[in-house]
Amino acid sequence: MVPATGREGGKYMRSIWKIAICSGIILSLAACGKKGPAPAAPGAEVKPGLSLSSMLEGVIPKDASATGEKFVYNPTVLRDPFKPYIKVQSKKKGANSVPKAFVAKTPLQKFRLDELKLVGIVWALDNKAKALIQDPKGKGYYIGVGNYAGDRGGKITAIKPDSIVIEEIWVDPLGEEETKVITLTLHKSDNEVNP
Repeated sequence: MVPATGREGGKYMRSIWKIAICSGIILSLAACGKKGPAPAAPGAEVKPGLSLSSMLEGVIPKDASATGEKFVYNPTVLRDPFKPYIKVQSKKKGANSVPKAFVAKTPLQKFRLDELKLVGIVWALDNKAKALIQDPKGKGYYIGVGNYAGDRGGKITAIKPDSIVIEEIWVDPLGEEETKVITLTLHKSDNEVNP
């Protein structure tokens, strides 16, 4: 019967520890016996292997103090001490490459293209157009050809009388880049009549 608490429980635990320590000492002493490699079978031929000095001959110079020679680095035999052990290989764009994370540089690049609304297009006298885009918060931005919009780095390539054309670069599951053309059309109000 094992006592659970009190003085008797403490004595019981100490005796268990003593037994465990004694058995550990006995097992470690039993493992200290001298045993060499198993002897070769009678009649078997033992071939001498290469010694360490014969393998390193020409690679490691002999002791300079014994021969009186100065050490000279030989790049054909010894490795370059300044080259890293790990070779860094440039990865080609493919299935294993990870696309770079997009960092928004303008306020319009914080929103998806389907969240942006084309509100108006203004034509200047020199035939250059500017588009007014509204973000989901209701703030408007004037943009032109060459500006960026959308959270995937879309670039505005053309402004037409009723729409703007945005090109985005997508990476498909195979790692190939493809250009997608997205058109934002001018939203007409319900009251507006087509001429």
